[in-house]
Amino acid sequence: MVEETEEIDSWGTEELTCPHCGEVQGCPDSDLEENDGCLECCECEKSFKYTREWSPTYYTKKLSN
Repeated sequence: MVEETEEIDSWGTEELTCPHCGEVQGCPDSDLEENDGCLECCECEKSFKYTREWSPTYYTKKLSN
């Protein structure tokens, strides 16, 4: 856990990270019902707001002629 005086890098991360203590939250994406919401940290028990963004992934395949 990170001390309160240290700045937590929780912006644009690949994992849901508490901005208060830096703890990565153990909830999988499937447990989050919305792309925006509020959670309570499982470590420090402080509340925080999250926003989840999705990046598209493309798969291409040649067509047979």
